[in-house]
Amino acid sequence: MKKLLGILVLGLLICSSNFADAKSSELINTIMEKNENFNLGIKKGDTTINGLKFRIHTKKEPYLNAVKNNYGWIDYGYQIVYADDGAPVRWGDTAQRFELHIDDCGFLYKNGKNRDCLRDPKRHRFEVGQGNNKKTSLGYSHKQEYWYTVSVYFPKDFKMTREQLTFFQFHSNQGEFPPILLFMLDTYSKGGLAIDIATSKGSSPGNCEGVKADKGKRKQCNVYLKHTLLSLSEAEALAGTWIDFVIHVKWDKRASDHKKNEGLFKVWMNGQQQIDYKGQTLWRKGKAVMQYGIYERVGVKKNSDLTLNDLRSIPSIVYHDEIWAKKECEQLDLERLGYSCSELNKQTHSIIPRSEGTTTKPKGGIIQIEGKYQLKWYWVNENTKTNNITQNMFVVFDMISFQKGIATFDKFGSSRMISNKYREKIEFYQGEGEEIIITGNLDLDSQQDTEPVTILLKPDLDNKGTYVGMGLWSHNEEKSKKEYIKAILVPIS
Repeated sequence: MKKLLGILVLGLLICSSNFADAKSSELINTIMEKNENFNLGIKKGDTTINGLKFRIHTKKEPYLNAVKNNYGWIDYGYQIVYADDGAPVRWGDTAQRFELHIDDCGFLYKNGKNRDCLRDPKRHRFEVGQGNNKKTSLGYSHKQEYWYTVSVYFPKDFKMTREQLTFFQFHSNQGEFPPILLFMLDTYSKGGLAIDIATSKGSSPGNCEGVKADKGKRKQCNVYLKHTLLSLSEAEALAGTWIDFVIHVKWDKRASDHKKNEGLFKVWMNGQQQIDYKGQTLWRKGKAVMQYGIYERVGVKKNSDLTLNDLRSIPSIVYHDEIWAKKECEQLDLERLGYSCSELNKQTHSIIPRSEGTTTKPKGGIIQIEGKYQLKWYWVNENTKTNNITQNMFVVFDMISFQKGIATFDKFGSSRMISNKYREKIEFYQGEGEEIIITGNLDLDSQQDTEPVTILLKPDLDNKGTYVGMGLWSHNEEKSKKEYIKAILVPIS
C-alpha cells in the first residue's frame, strides 16, 4: 500500500511540474490540441504573458507533416524555462525559449510544399502569435490605442551568424499585406539591431521578393523605414543580458498624409526612447497581430567567412519574457522592470530612419531649392579602428535641375562604379530644415545587388549654396572597414 501511495504521489508531482521536465515536443503537441486560452502553457497569473493570448503560429497540416517527418523543431522549437532551474528569466518564475536550426523547414507547409523555404530568399521560422485560427477575434483595429512590453535575451555566447533574424513583430492578419513593425538583427550594410516600420508610405500591388499571396490576391509591396538602434557589435555586446522594449501604438489605417491620421509608434529600449513616429500604423484592411520567436533569412551573415555548413552546428536561440499589452501605460506596471511611465513620456529622442522598399510613392517633403546643380559622387573608405579616412576618391559628376520640387537629371557622367541605371532611379526629398535626402540603390562596382543607400545632405557652411553628405554603403567589421558614398551638390551660377 505504501509503495502504491508513493507511486501516486510521484505521479502527482510530475503532473504538477507544468512541463518543466517535459520534452518540447510534448508541450508543442498539447498547445496544438488547445485553443488560445491555454496560452502556450503559461499559467494565468504568471507575468511572462499578460493581457494577451497566443498559440503556435502554425496550423494542423504543417504540424502533422512535421510529426510524420520527424522535423527537429518539434523537439526543441519552444520551451517554458524556469528561474529555479537557472534559466534566464527577466521577472517572475518563467520565460520562453525558442530554438531554430539552419535546416529547419515546414512551419508553413501547405498542399505538399514548405512555403517559407521555397521563397527567394529562403526563410524559416518558429513563431507564436495571435489570431491564427478562424474563431479568434484577437488583434488590434483602427483607432485602438495600446501599450506593450517585451523583453528578449540572447545567450552569453551569442554571435550573429545568420543573414537576418527577426525576434518580434506586428503583422497584418491579411495574407497579401506585409509586416507592420519588425524588430530584428540583420547583417546588411547598415546591420545591427533594427526596427522597421512598414506602413509609412502605404502599399501598392506587386511581386515582392518573389512572394505571391494566397488565393490569387496580389501581394502588397511597401517601403520600410529602418531605424538602426545599435550596430551589430554593440548588439552582440548585450548578449547575456535582457533587452527591454516598451511600445506605444495608436493604430490608424489612414494614409500618413491624411488630415485625420493620428497614428503613432513610440519605442523605448532599456528605458531610452528610440522611435517617435507619426503616420499610418495599420494596413487599409485587417488587423495587426503580434508574433514573436525566431524568423530568419536562411543565409550566412554578410561579409563573413562562415559557410552554410558551419551554421549547421550553431543553432539560433532566443528567450522572451514579460510580453504585456494594456490600454494605458500605468497598467504595464513598469516599475517591476525598473522604469516609470512619467520618465518615459518626458523623452523626445528619435533615430533618423532610412528608407527601403519597392513602392514608388514619394518618401518625404517637396524639395525647396531651385536651379541647376552639379552633383559630384565620391567613394570614401574609413578605418574603423583609427577613424581615419583611407580613401576619398572622386568617381563622377552629373548635371541636375530642381524645379517646383522635382529633380531631373540633365546629363549623366560616365562611370562604371555608379552606373546610370541606378542613378536615374535616385529619389530626392526635403529633410528637416535645409537638409536634402538622397536615397536609392547605388552600386560601387560590387558585381552584385546592393542595399539602398540614404545620404543626408547638409549645407556646407564654407560654400554658400553647396550641400554635402555621406551615406554608409557597407561595413566589414572583420576588416575594420566602412565604405561610404559621398555626394556634393554644387550650384551652377
